[in-house]
Amino acid sequence: MTLYAFKLMLHSLLCIVLMWGCFCRLARSDADTRESVRMAFWLLFIVTFVAFNAPWAWRLWEVKRYIIQWTDLALLAAFALVQVVTAHHWHAGAPLAFRADKPSLAPPTPWGPGQPDDNP
Repeated sequence: MTLYAFKLMLHSLLCIVLMWGCFCRLARSDADTRESVRMAFWLLFIVTFVAFNAPWAWRLWEVKRYIIQWTDLALLAAFALVQVVTAHHWHAGAPLAFRADKPSLAPPTPWGPGQPDDNP
């Protein structure tokens, strides 16, 4: 395997991981998720899709051939690592910080905060 083939495989794998992370977060988003968060994941998905196809674009159009650099791979790896590490925050939907309505963690009680609950 040549160095370019290794870089190409690593580039493709990292792009797929990043696109999958965006897809999963968009699938967990709903109408209560901030629009800016949803648009950010859409933009990241689209840019990653373009990056995924960049090594082959020169064959389709008359453009300069894209040479994968180590800095490109480092950036992709960093973004993919962030997506993988923070995935557990999205297991039940968008985290509270990304929700437009930001509901409280505990439902309000008629007695106010800190009062004991006498009902069984």
